[in-house]
Amino acid sequence: MKTNALTFDGLDDYVSATVQIMHAKGDFTISGWFKPAENGVRWQRLISFSGQGLWTYKNKYVWWSSDFGTMDTGIPCRIGKWTYFAAAREGETITLYIDGVQVTSFLDTASLSPVLLIGGDSAAKYGFPGTIDEITLYNRALSATRITENYKAINNAGLIISYSF
Repeated sequence: MKTNALTFDGLDDYVSATVQIMHAKGDFTISGWFKPAENGVRWQRLISFSGQGLWTYKNKYVWWSSDFGTMDTGIPCRIGKWTYFAAAREGETITLYIDGVQVTSFLDTASLSPVLLIGGDSAAKYGFPGTIDEITLYNRALSATRITENYKAINNAGLIISYSF
């Protein structure tokens, strides 16, 4: 995979953006490519709206929510290998996908912060050691078919934000 991705040291590197176009309780899809450089035995932020979002913990991909805590995907991090992740919220249901395949779905009523954090945070507590690329954010829940197409790099019409590093 040819990439101009950002590499994070796991200590104090991170990207922060304010996303005013998001409604705190509205539908969305967020996705990206992640390549861990080491096992994630501690909490490591991949991409989140302040805290709510995709993390690694104990070498697995997890979704953390202020509404209920942690939803473990059961999918282990593959050190040195790219993994595609997508989360789609429709109403109060979030569906998680790894490499274009649905892995879990659950109820989540928490509001989202407009602050999007990638790879870590300003407190340098939850840094991700690895590489992140192709972060995308839609203001609607994409279908499972569309997420699989995006995983295969097909058709991104309607995209509202894309961070290609």
